[in-house]
This record gives sequence, structure tokens and C-alpha cells, in this order.
Amino acid sequence: LGVHYWDDHGFGPSTVDLRIFIDETLVEEILDVELNNHDLWEAVTIDWPSGTVTCLNGVTGGLIIYNCGPH
Repeated sequence: LGVHYWDDHGFGPSTVDLRIFIDETLVEEILDVELNNHDLWEAVTIDWPSGTVTCLNGVTGGLIIYNCGPH
């Protein structure tokens, strides 16, 4: 599951709260992730049908955020 900040329309960075629900139950919550214009955050994988959510981290342990540039 990824989050793409497609276009900031000149407003600048946004703070993202990601909540994942499975069968109406909150199974993962990641709060206060700052994304800039054109960023793509590779957030989690969800295995199905088990519903196992795995948070993704880069090689340095931080979040995986790419700047995709204008399209």
C-alpha cells in the first residue's frame, strides 16, 4: 500500500495519517508522516487472506519515500 502526494497545488508539505482497517477493526496506524509535492511513500504490505500488515522500512530503518518529480 502506498501513498502518493500527487500535487500540492502550491500549498507545500502535508502531514499524512494512515489507518488500515480490516473487517472494521483498526489493524495498523502510522501518524504524522510528512510528504512533499510528488512524494510516493511505500508504506506497508498486506498479506491476504491472513490480513497480516507489515510496515516497510528502508535499508537505514526509515520510511521509504521517493520523490517522483512532476509527471
